Amino acid sequence: MRHLVVTLVACFGACFCHNEGLKITLPQGVLQGHTKVTKEGNEFLAFEGIPYAEPPVGEQRFQEAKPPKPWKGIWQAKTLYKCIQYDHILIPAGQDRVSGDEDCLYVNIYTPDANPPRKYDVLVYIHGGAFVFGNGGMYGPSRILDRPIVYVNFNYRLGPMGFLSTEDDILPGNLGLKDQQMALKWIKENIHHFGGNPDSITIMGTSAGGASVELHYIMPKSKGLFNRGISQSGCSLYSWVLVEKPLEKTKKIAELVGCDTRDNKDMVECLKSKPARQIAYTVGKLQVIYYVYLVRSL
Repeated sequence: MRHLVVTLVACFGACFCHNEGLKITLPQGVLQGHTKVTKEGNEFLAFEGIPYAEPPVGEQRFQEAKPPKPWKGIWQAKTLYKCIQYDHILIPAGQDRVSGDEDCLYVNIYTPDANPPRKYDVLVYIHGGAFVFGNGGMYGPSRILDRPIVYVNFNYRLGPMGFLSTEDDILPGNLGLKDQQMALKWIKENIHHFGGNPDSITIMGTSAGGASVELHYIMPKSKGLFNRGISQSGCSLYSWVLVEKPLEKTKKIAELVGCDTRDNKDMVECLKSKPARQIAYTVGKLQVIYYVYLVRSL
């Protein structure tokens, strides 16, 4: 009986300490995480759906994202989000191919221990999907967290919401890549709260994510936000990465949703007034040459 009592006390003590690790205090406020288990049965901490920017909605649509505001109370970091998108590959024909939300700029962080004796290396995964579909949550932590590492993924604006351009200061373009930069900056500044080493960050991606990794190597504002990069099946020089005639494509989308295209400023204001789902649906109505709304310039 004495042995049984000692065992129970040890168990409850460990559980109490572990539950304390599920709450993390950031400059923005307090996070409440949860636990998950790897394929090999190892438990780890998960913080899903942490805002790294203000929601890009309303007047903030087609604008560079702003840093997130502090929140009151405890943020329940237990939800995976995805940006609004038209998915022509993963969703079968006949089903609604538009899904996701315009409020989608969130980061997901997974760590074996938020307070390790020695900070872990950090792996940040940038999701693929031709810059048109996909989400950070597609690439889960259930295998990588069998290793002593902090794993991070995030969302960025896609398709028309992230890559339209009027080829002038009204809508310069590349908002999705600028979202990535803001996410990387947030990670650099906050990852130590999750047991990660801010001086050992590797960015990695597949397809559009791989192309993004290469682009961050040459984008001046990405300097200092990471230490290493791994690009898989994606190259910054692929034809589908560098868009041609972006204004022409923006006008095509505007016409499809009923906006006048004679003046760029008025056209963008009209696009801001349209439902996000209506804009996303235009992707399915365009020819292949219009399909990808990608990087215009650096």
